[in-house]
Amino acid sequence: KLETKPNIPASPPPALEEKAVEPSPKSESALKSFISGGVGGACCVLVGHPLDLVKVRMQTASAGAATSSNSVFGMLSNTLRKEGVRGLYRGVSAPLTAVSPMFAVSFWSYDIGQRMVKAYGQRGLTEEEKSLQSYSLSMKEMCMAGAISAIPTTGITAPTERIK
Repeated sequence: KLETKPNIPASPPPALEEKAVEPSPKSESALKSFISGGVGGACCVLVGHPLDLVKVRMQTASAGAATSSNSVFGMLSNTLRKEGVRGLYRGVSAPLTAVSPMFAVSFWSYDIGQRMVKAYGQRGLTEEEKSLQSYSLSMKEMCMAGAISAIPTTGITAPTERIK
């Protein structure tokens, strides 16, 4: 004789139950900060160099010759007409060589400064407490991270500025 049981929905076997997957923490790579700073520095030079070139040419132009090429736009159009776009980037290698490492070290050292300040702010907490809390830096702590970043950045900036 077959016995029938009331219709109870079956639960999935324990092996098939879905587990909550926590997102992995975002990678905090100092190398990423260093590369970002270097690329940012290169972009800064590439955008600003044509205007710097025009400024230098205007400063070195003879003062007596008052022509339309003495204005910024006049000097830009003169350079484009005579030398083309490549003329706007004449001498760009020296600033690229100097500025890109400065920005790279600046970004890297700020990242390291933030980590140091965050570690100091979280001292006394267990690893579990640190993982449960999201820690954001206050304005004072950001300023401190910036001050820390000035130490290695100055080591690159001072000699570069001296050579200029």
